[in-house]
Amino acid sequence: MRGGGNNGYNYLNSKEIFTDYANKGIEYIELDFLYTSDNYIVASHNFEHYDEFNFDNRPSLEEFEENLIFGRYSGITYDWLIEELRLYPDIKIVFDTKEKYPFKLLTDMVDIAKEKNFDIFSRFIVQVYSIENYYDVTNNFDFDRIWFTNYKVLYSPLEIINYFGDKEDVDVIVLHYFLWWQLSLTNFDLKKDIAVHTVNDPKFIKYLSYNNVDYIYVDYISE
Repeated sequence: MRGGGNNGYNYLNSKEIFTDYANKGIEYIELDFLYTSDNYIVASHNFEHYDEFNFDNRPSLEEFEENLIFGRYSGITYDWLIEELRLYPDIKIVFDTKEKYPFKLLTDMVDIAKEKNFDIFSRFIVQVYSIENYYDVTNNFDFDRIWFTNYKVLYSPLEIINYFGDKEDVDVIVLHYFLWWQLSLTNFDLKKDIAVHTVNDPKFIKYLSYNNVDYIYVDYISE
């Protein structure tokens, strides 16, 4: 699940949706993380769901907590998330961010987790965005699992294999569904488990699951 959708809204990253997913037994939840204007860490895609705020005009932590998303959903702070994850030990958070320097953000999140005695290394799956970002992460931290997501650098299939094929700690390659479809027509093997984003059509989800896609990013849970 991505951080999620409800009532036609996407990228909510809200407490209500997180709790709903957790209570339904969803094991993987992708969340987007950003800094507030006063450098607290919260879950948000680009602050685009607030009337007054956006990526270039960020809220303070107080403003983030006081303003509801679309007037009805509460935003997730990193501190709140850590305490919730203690209640749901089976959930893994798939880390994503639109920050220019994802390694700095991740470093701050690791430091906060240590202060709070929270094992981020087993509970977070870190998406890396390039081979350089991969080495930044692996040379400094010991996360149990790393996924390479191709939406920022757009490596070719051969580059993906050359960069990550021998990396045992990278267990999943994340692709846009159209690129996956192109590769599937040629039977190109990336030598890793595959995750595809983002698909909400139940028939297409079933098709992907029948065709060796291991993880599917979705916005909504079909009832």
